[in-house]
Amino acid sequence: MASRTCPTRQAHRNFPHNPTLSRQPSRHSKSQNGSRKTEFSPRTLHLARARDLEKLVRLRRGEMDGYRECTLFLYRYLMLLLTNDPQEALERTRRLNEMLSNPLSPKEVEQATRSAEKMWQSQIVKAECSVNRKNPASYQTLSYFYSNDKIIRQLNITPEEQRELATIIGPEEKKRRDRERKEQRRRAANRPTLLMKAVRMEEKTQQVRQILEAHPGLSIRQISRITGYSKSAVQRYLKHA
Repeated sequence: MASRTCPTRQAHRNFPHNPTLSRQPSRHSKSQNGSRKTEFSPRTLHLARARDLEKLVRLRRGEMDGYRECTLFLYRYLMLLLTNDPQEALERTRRLNEMLSNPLSPKEVEQATRSAEKMWQSQIVKAECSVNRKNPASYQTLSYFYSNDKIIRQLNITPEEQRELATIIGPEEKKRRDRERKEQRRRAANRPTLLMKAVRMEEKTQQVRQILEAHPGLSIRQISRITGYSKSAVQRYLKHA
C-alpha cells in the first residue's frame, strides 16, 4: 500500500546534489504584539539545522570525540528528510564524517547511524507542511526531530558556539538575539531624529557665522542676546563655524 506524502516532500526529491547545503530564505511575519517572528517550512528548518551541525564540526576543528556518533546520526536523519533518498543521505553523512579529526570508517558510519533510517521510515507518513519558530509544540513537523535543548545537551554546545549557529540555540541565546534585534529597531527608529538634529545644528551654525561676518567684533554674550541661544550653545556653534 503506497504511503501518503506531503506535497512538500515531492520538492525534496529535487534537493541539489551538492556537498554544500544551499541557503534557503525563511519567511517573516509579525505577531499580534508586533514582534518579529520567523516561520520555517520543514525544508528550510532541516536545512538550517544541518548547516548548524556542519558549522559545529568546523568550529571544533573536527574534534567531535564523544559526540561523533550522535552528530552523524542527527545529520543522516536530516539528510533523509531533505533528500528522501537513503543512499544519498548516507553519502552526505559520510562526507561529514570525513571532516572529523577522528572519523569512522564508511562501514562504521552506516552501522552507527542505521537507526536514523529506521526512525525516518517509521515517521514518513506523518506530514505537516509548516512550522512556526515561536511555537515550540509545532516542532512535530513532517516527522519527529529532537528539540534544540536536547541537541544542545547531547552535543554539549556551549553558549559561545550557539552564537555562531542559526537555529540550534537555547533560551538564553534566543533572548540575547531578541534584545539585539530590539536595539537595532530602536536605533533605526532614531535615525530620522538624529538627522533632523544635524540639520538644525547646521542651520544655527550658519546663522552664527553670518552674524560674525556682519559684525566681527561681537562677543559671545552679544551673539547670545541677538540669537536667543545660550552662551554655551553659541560657543558650540562657533566651533563648527
